Amino acid sequence: MSNWIKKQIANIAIAMSNVENNTLGQESIDGGVETGKHQRLNQNSVMDALLRGEITEEVEKLRWRIYKTSLAMKNYGTKVVGYTIDGHPITKITYVGDEERLAKIKKEPSDEYELIMVVDNTNVSASVFSSLNLDIDEYDEPINSKTTNIINKDAAPKGFTIDVDDEINNSSNIELGDDEIKTIGEVKDNKVELNLPISITREHRPKFELENYIKKLHVKEINDKEFLLEFFISKYPNQFDKKSDFFLSDIKKLISQPKRYNSIIDINTVSFVTNNTVGVPDFLEFEYTIQKFDKIVEFNEFYVVKFISEVTIEAKSIIDKFRNEELDEKYKNKEKR
Repeated sequence: MSNWIKKQIANIAIAMSNVENNTLGQESIDGGVETGKHQRLNQNSVMDALLRGEITEEVEKLRWRIYKTSLAMKNYGTKVVGYTIDGHPITKITYVGDEERLAKIKKEPSDEYELIMVVDNTNVSASVFSSLNLDIDEYDEPINSKTTNIINKDAAPKGFTIDVDDEINNSSNIELGDDEIKTIGEVKDNKVELNLPISITREHRPKFELENYIKKLHVKEINDKEFLLEFFISKYPNQFDKKSDFFLSDIKKLISQPKRYNSIIDINTVSFVTNNTVGVPDFLEFEYTIQKFDKIVEFNEFYVVKFISEVTIEAKSIIDKFRNEELDEKYKNKEKR
């Protein structure tokens, strides 16, 4: 009898413990049901939708709000208006128009056309890991998937001469097969791939891809239809790129023999999407079709490679499809958002 009483007391203690845990714990479990019903923290909120990759109405509004704020801040910067007693600068956020910014940019003076745009060609996807932890000697130039592995006498435009043997002997990419073409912007096989704002298309695979060496692009307006594209390339070799010496050697040959064909300047189109571009708002797509190679000049620490072109895509917004009319109306009327 005493053993039976002890067992009952033990069962009562266990039952009371389960009730206590169910009542005071963070999760509630229905009596007699072993599996509970759970509700996510912040369920049905914008944060929850973002984490789950759901495109809800609130997410669409947040996306457009971010784009609109970014565009509104395009022409604002900080200006030093004074100094504290300790010598620390006092700054003020002020409007800086693009006309003022363009006026401060040093232009290559051999052409007096109006400068309308300056595009920075800094790599937008380099990570600390890819910059510091990978073997620099293993860096490889990305191959544009739109190019083909063809070099022949017919590749030279009319009026140019070509030395096929010289093209092949100096080519670092000509032996690559199709299976070695890599996607730009990825790190594969310990090779760093670039993801540059300026994109160039061509018919034939070049010895060196011009876009990989461009520091910035100046766009000048010749007339309503024609534009001068000026690619600024550093005169100094890149110590981390063993091919840059050979590339600069080819640039010097083009300066001394402008009528000598070189695959570097054999390009079809130049395109980019604006981001912190001087002269125009962000999120605009431009594409220029090359009409002809113009010349190469030296300017300060740069070689400036020039092309005559016509615009085929001009200031096409890539974010208009995300526009939220309701939110725009509230911004216009200064309503609560």
